[in-house]
Amino acid sequence: MRNHEVTKVQPLLNADGTLREPGWSRKLCQVYDRNAIKAPKFRIKEWDYYLIISEKNNFGVALTLSDDGYIGLQSATLLDFSIPWEHTESFLTERLAAEGIAHEIDENVCKNADWENNWKKYFKPMPIGERLGSV
Repeated sequence: MRNHEVTKVQPLLNADGTLREPGWSRKLCQVYDRNAIKAPKFRIKEWDYYLIISEKNNFGVALTLSDDGYIGLQSATLLDFSIPWEHTESFLTERLAAEGIAHEIDENVCKNADWENNWKKYFKPMPIGERLGSV
């Protein structure tokens, strides 16, 4: 069922809180209603993820905005496929530090033999509009 394409616009969840139609879609078909989730508010995890890639210039930007029920996280990742190199800045670090919470976030350079080209085997560009695409 994991390769099923959802094409009908419908609520994401059934009345009992389970998925109405598991699968993926090319456009927004599943209508999300937070109140339909049958879980305590602190267990609800919501996020938006945006990945913008320029194959011509071999770079990308990834943005994540999340509400994990008990803490929020915003991060930005810069990707250079020609080196390969990535760097992520997460605003969770600043929030933890402001609250005096001890923490450690480790950043390592991704070491992959051919990162510049390997991702292209698995992700294909999909046009969303005249000027925007998604991978």
